Amino acid sequence: MSNLAKLEFVVLDDMMGKNYLSWIIYVEMRIESMGLIGLKCKHLTVKDTLVLSKSLKERCDHQKAVILPATSDECDNLRFKDLKKVNDYNSAMFRIVSQLKFCGVNITDGEMLEKTYSTLHASHITLQQQYCLRGYKKFSELISAHLVTEKNNELLIKNHQSHPIGRATFLGASVAFSKSGTG
Repeated sequence: MSNLAKLEFVVLDDMMGKNYLSWIIYVEMRIESMGLIGLKCKHLTVKDTLVLSKSLKERCDHQKAVILPATSDECDNLRFKDLKKVNDYNSAMFRIVSQLKFCGVNITDGEMLEKTYSTLHASHITLQQQYCLRGYKKFSELISAHLVTEKNNELLIKNHQSHPIGRATFLGASVAFSKSGTG
């Protein structure tokens, strides 16, 4: 039973599904290796959706009891500051929310916003205050704003690294000296 709580599937790369083909092949191979292909064969001939639903419920309903404690713990320990990229946090949050929803626990946008605000790195206190002042009501709006901020920061760092401070000053100074005839 503990193996069911720790799924060993490769996670889809992003919302665009860049690695979908390799992912679906891996999932199919994994299902076969786990012997679950028999489940498909067993229910292939069932035409009545009510009968199918009851049969699958009997076989799989215990999953909620297995998944809920681990997922709740994972949710409690999820920290924005522990992840390097906004997309990593976003993916983790939605995976956890989906698993909790499967277990009958609904997480609101407000709860996801509060979780994000409260787990930002201490050095981002100004950013946190700016986000709070904007009054985001949806988690997706906050993530979008944070993605833009992250990309802008990456661009600033890239520009800084390609044009170090002082480099342009010396070039400008030498041009000024040569024009004045003192250099």
